[in-house]
Amino acid sequence: MKVLAPRVFAILNCYRHFSFFGYSDSKKMLPEQFMIISNHQSLFDIPAFMNFFREKELRFVAKDNLSRHIPLVSEMLRAHRHCMIPRKGSPMVAMKIMESFGKQVLENNQIPVLFPEGTRSRDGNVGKFYSAGFRKLNEAAGLPVVACAVDGGSKIRDLDHIMRSLKNGCYRVKVLKVFDAPKTKEDESFVLEESRRLIQN
Repeated sequence: MKVLAPRVFAILNCYRHFSFFGYSDSKKMLPEQFMIISNHQSLFDIPAFMNFFREKELRFVAKDNLSRHIPLVSEMLRAHRHCMIPRKGSPMVAMKIMESFGKQVLENNQIPVLFPEGTRSRDGNVGKFYSAGFRKLNEAAGLPVVACAVDGGSKIRDLDHIMRSLKNGCYRVKVLKVFDAPKTKEDESFVLEESRRLIQN
C-alpha cells in the first residue's frame, strides 16, 4: 500500500495532469501516535491519506460494503485489519467493533483515521460530525487528536468521473490542529466542533 498509493497519484498526474498537494510542513509538530479526524469527500481520501502519511501505519474506520469491488481500496481494507463497521446492524455491535479497533491500534502503534461525517460530501461542504464513533474510539485508545482537511475529491464518485472531470485538478491534504487527548465529554464535543469549523474554513 505504501508503494501503490503514491503510484496512483503519479499515474493520474501523468495522464490527467491531476496533482497531489500534501502540506508536509503541517506535520512537523505531530506526536508519535495520534487519531486523525477529517472531512470525507471521496473514496480517494483513503489513498490520499496513505500517500500523505507514508511513514505511518494508518488504519481506517469504514463501512463494510467498501471491502468489496473497489480496486486498491477494498484489498487494502480487507488485508490490514481496518475497522469495518456493518452497514446494517445494531449500534451496540458497531461500538464493540470500534472498541476492539481502538485497543488494536494502541497496541500496534497504528494511526486510526475516522471520518465523523459518516458519509461523503458531494459539494465540498463539511457535514455534521457525529460523536458516537469518535467517543468510543477515544475511550478505547485515548490518543491525541489531529484534525486534517482534504479537498479536491467532491467531484469524484467513481473511476469514470475521474477520467472525465478531474483533468488539471488536484487533491490536497493538510494537518490543521493537534488536540490533547480528550478527557471528558465536553472535551470531546469541543474537539469535534472546533475541528469541523477549522476544516470548513
